Amino acid sequence: MTTGPAPICMWCTHLRQDKTDWPPACDAYPHGIPEPIMDSDVDHRQPYDGDGGIQFEPVDAAAADYAELLFREPATADEGD
Repeated sequence: MTTGPAPICMWCTHLRQDKTDWPPACDAYPHGIPEPIMDSDVDHRQPYDGDGGIQFEPVDAAAADYAELLFREPATADEGD
């Protein structure tokens, strides 16, 4: 089994704190956060289908920094030339 990076959801103000919920839920997805968001396949700082206009809002500056690091674009060979 492989694991990826922790989803930004874990540091979002909208995350619902009931740790017994599976899948985890939030204000945008009260019945469970979609797998592509939980797998960090999509950046939920941007709108995503069904979120009702609610996206990631970091709980603090460290959470914002983590989201930026997680979803920054990789450098290309042309950069720096």
